[in-house]
This record gives sequence, C-alpha cells and structure tokens, in this order.
Amino acid sequence: MKLCNYESTHSLKNWRNTPPSSIKFWREVWAGFEPATPSLPSSRNLQRVPRTSSNLDWDDFLEWCLGRFRSEKHAKCMYYYAKRHHHMLFDFREASKLHTFTKSKRHNVMLALNALAKYLGCLDLFKAMKEGVGLKWDSYDSFDSFLSSYSSSRSDVLEWVKALRNRLNWKYYFPVAFMALTGLRVSEACTSITVVYERGVESYYNRKTSCLEHFRFKSLFMRGKKNAFATPVSHKVVELLEGYGGPVTRDTLRCKLRREDIGIRMHELRSCWATYLR
Repeated sequence: MKLCNYESTHSLKNWRNTPPSSIKFWREVWAGFEPATPSLPSSRNLQRVPRTSSNLDWDDFLEWCLGRFRSEKHAKCMYYYAKRHHHMLFDFREASKLHTFTKSKRHNVMLALNALAKYLGCLDLFKAMKEGVGLKWDSYDSFDSFLSSYSSSRSDVLEWVKALRNRLNWKYYFPVAFMALTGLRVSEACTSITVVYERGVESYYNRKTSCLEHFRFKSLFMRGKKNAFATPVSHKVVELLEGYGGPVTRDTLRCKLRREDIGIRMHELRSCWATYLR
C-alpha cells in the first residue's frame, strides 16, 4: 500500500523510519486518511522532537515533572508512564492500542504523553495523535462515584481491618490501623509515620491539643488542594506511633497485601472514619 503522492520506496510498513522532523512526511501520511485530517504539527516544533527514545534525557524530564506538578507522587507517575509508553507519541499505530487499556490507565497514559509533548515542545504532535486514533479525554461521572460510595458497607471495612491482625505482623498491620484511627489518606499516613521515625514526636505532636500538626512540614503535606493540616490523635496512639520504629511507604503495604492475597481496601478507611466520626 502506497501513500498519496509519495515515493514508492516509502510504504506504510516503513513510514516509522522516516524522521519526525520531516513536515512533508506527516502531511503526506495524513493525506491518506479520510474523511477527517487532524491538525498537523508545525515544522518548527517537529525539528525539536528526537528521532529515537535514546535521545531523550529522562533524568531531565523527571526534574521537569517535579518542578511542574505540585505532587511528587503525581510527577513520578507521569514520568514512569511516559517512559514506558513514549513510543506511542511517535507511532500512531501503537497509540491505537490505548483503546484496549482500562479507563483509568488510558487516562494516565494520555496525561503522561501530553506532559512529554509539552516538555519536548511538540504539543501539536500529541493533538494530532489524539485526533488520528480517535481518543478523547475520559470524564468521570459523579453520580457513579456517589453510588459506589453509598452502596459500600462500612462494617465490612472494619471487619477487613480486624482480619488483618491475624494475617499480618505488626510492621504491616499498624500503618493500616493508623489510617483507620486517624482518617488520613494512605500517602499522608505513610508520610506521618515516616516523619515521626525520622524527626521524633516532639516536633510534630502538640500534647496540649492532642493533634499531629502536619502544617509544620509544609513541603511534605501541603499539596495545593485537599490538604491535611492537623489530625486529633490520642496519647495511646502516639505512643504506638513512636514505638513503631521505621519508615513505611504506600508501595510497601500494597505489595505485602498482594503477596498475602489480601484485597486492598486502604482507600476506604478514610470514608469509614468520617462516617463514625459523624
């Protein structure tokens, strides 16, 4: 199969070998697809796109993500997705496989490719890819989220926590129990435990108000929106927290639960805590 008005030596099977900097190439590739022709990247922007992934400076891209996004976790997520799926930005056939991904994964990959395109200065290329393979930004229905939250059983979550006591040792059980007792998000609870281990309780816990004051560590807890400023905690829990004696991460807990074949329900503990607090 030959492309419109293109030399016979450039067939569809070897089009990916043509340098992306050739604006003539992109125009003639897209000329063969009807009825719609997406907007094309400008030649000035395409000249800045590396020909191969080996030319990409991933360390510099990670620094760019960390500087652009408020959340370090989100920045690293964009970095890992972009590094794994960057070829889709330059190969539209591969990009069509995004339709086979789950809704959440497709959304994250598209966000990562969009960030990579901005970093490279070729956002038009991402837009052309998105239009060319028929991708759209997924929207999440608030009504479905409400039904999911409304229909879930809070008592089941507490039973899940109690069952963990017999299946996990203290190293993995306490962080989960700490989430249930404080209502902190998974990442916030792990950060809180790590802060106590590294800096001690006195610089963190206000014994007069019986609160863990997260605002003292702005760079760790403040993330722009939905911040945890302070959390009321009993002295007994603080003693257990102080005696825990080690850092913990979200990935450590998730991996342990998977190895033990235990369903992961840590994200439900916050709403469960709020229900009983009310």
